[in-house]
Amino acid sequence: RPTAVPTLAPSLWPTPLPTVTLAPTVVAYPYSCAGLASEGITTSGTYTIYPTGPLGDNHTVYCDMTTDGGGWMLTWGYNHIGGEAVDLNSGTIPTDPKTAYSHVNVEDLYSSTSEISEVRFYCATQNHDRIIHFKTSHNFAINMAFDGDSTGNAVSYWTTGYTELTNHSGVLPGGATDVL
Repeated sequence: RPTAVPTLAPSLWPTPLPTVTLAPTVVAYPYSCAGLASEGITTSGTYTIYPTGPLGDNHTVYCDMTTDGGGWMLTWGYNHIGGEAVDLNSGTIPTDPKTAYSHVNVEDLYSSTSEISEVRFYCATQNHDRIIHFKTSHNFAINMAFDGDSTGNAVSYWTTGYTELTNHSGVLPGGATDVL
């Protein structure tokens, strides 16, 4: 009785290759911090992004890749230390959340508010232990992040429609009674 014997002879059917899972790598021309997060990047730090594509301008930005799913780009960083009077450098992209004294508006990098789905705020002080840490998708906050214009600000824009994030212990925004 014949038995099947393995052979090294050519076959009409290709031999399946094993599946290999590779560690995430930075895409060649990432559009944004959110794009990096969607590619599996999970380490916070500075990255070069290409908001207008590979042939356009590139910018070194700080990406928070751990908070609330990651993909957050730092646009305002002001590490004010009591007793110091350091000026905020407008138009300079902050690249370190712990030492920055600068800000850019989103319009300095992107062409429309459609690039913003949420805005996140993190504020801490040496004067007490409370931390303000929340996100919002309110149109007013998105427009303000885009162009820096707070004209028409209202308490209701901040007291509803926000989500508290890790370590939030502050009274604001829910307890706001006035706005600038």
